[in-house]
Amino acid sequence: MLRSRWRQGGRWQVGAAPLRPPAPAPSRGDVLLAVLVVGIDTVLFTRLTEAPTDRAWVLLDPVPLWLVVAAGAAAVPVLSFRRRAPVAVCVTLAAWAVLLTVTVGSRPLLTLLVALYTAAAAVPLAPAVACLGAVLAAHGVAATSEALSVGGARPVLVVVAVMTVFTLLDTTAFGVGRWVAASRARAVELVRSGEALAAATVTAERLRIARELHDVVAHAVTVMVLQTTGAHRVLVGEAPRTSPEVLDALSSVEAVGKQAMSELRRLLEVLRTVADEVDAAEPGPGPDGTGTSPGLSRVPALVQEIRATGVSVAVSTTGTAGPLDPSVDLTAYRIIQESLTNVTRHAGPGTTATVRCAWDDGALVLDITDDGAGTPVHATRGLSSGFGFVGLRERVKLVGGSLDVGPASASGYRVHAVLPAEPR
Repeated sequence: MLRSRWRQGGRWQVGAAPLRPPAPAPSRGDVLLAVLVVGIDTVLFTRLTEAPTDRAWVLLDPVPLWLVVAAGAAAVPVLSFRRRAPVAVCVTLAAWAVLLTVTVGSRPLLTLLVALYTAAAAVPLAPAVACLGAVLAAHGVAATSEALSVGGARPVLVVVAVMTVFTLLDTTAFGVGRWVAASRARAVELVRSGEALAAATVTAERLRIARELHDVVAHAVTVMVLQTTGAHRVLVGEAPRTSPEVLDALSSVEAVGKQAMSELRRLLEVLRTVADEVDAAEPGPGPDGTGTSPGLSRVPALVQEIRATGVSVAVSTTGTAGPLDPSVDLTAYRIIQESLTNVTRHAGPGTTATVRCAWDDGALVLDITDDGAGTPVHATRGLSSGFGFVGLRERVKLVGGSLDVGPASASGYRVHAVLPAEPR
């Protein structure tokens, strides 16, 4: 996961920032907005007069000017906390608006719209709808008060007309708030998707490195140790004519090869610790520095390397060869390479291995077997990393093929793979 630095409680925290950071304390902008909104409501939607009126529904008549100002000012600190507690602020101000309507004849509008918008943008749908209901109820009381103040024979029509205006304004504020909430949710989802993609990319790269390390280094070290062991045995038989320094050097090469495989095994364990199976494309650049990955064209050279260790290898091809996707070509080569390398490790010189490549209806079928009749070399013990077939299964899965491994006879082994010409 991508890591970042974010601020909480005055201290910088290192790690993945929370999707919804702690609500900030009221800022200077919040306070100024509250003063402005409440001031406009007080001036435009309150009768600033101490003269008696015919508003019989108002509990205080005449209304002292100082009381009107004080009642409006009481909403400023409440509205300032709209981002910290949006639902509580919205419901409180709705009740405050009803109280002002029946006591001093004030009908707040902008204050409630700002509180409703903030709640709709900050909280889930259910509490946001509850806030909308509270504001509509407050404006229903205001519409009734307007009808009573106007008078006439049709107060119901006045209530309907005024309430229609209030409803349009309230639902607009609510709708804009929900749109903002949806936009924020989409932004959060994009961040999550980006982090997941980055994590998957890193994991896929670790798996690719682990596979290449095993397939390239393990094969090379195994062949090197086997050939060194063979040379050591030959020279030991000619001990009178062989310098002790040469024998010591060959023994050192064997020891270093075993140590390298041991270190490689630990490295592969580290690389695979955080990696599960990940669907990712096989990168194009090959490990040989040429910019191209090895494929079936490299098999003859591989066979010569294996034969040099004392293992007899026979290769046969049936069917008409067709073009292979580079990732499939690489996978086929790695299957043959790992299979033959395992023959040298576990069966040893004197073993006969057979590699069969069959082209069948757009698919490549590989069958690698050995008779297990050789003599295992003591020096190859411990050269296995334990991740060979794990990496092969990952490669085969990535291209949409199948892989079966297991004993083929009393002492031999068989690797059978079916690979599509194009990844599926």
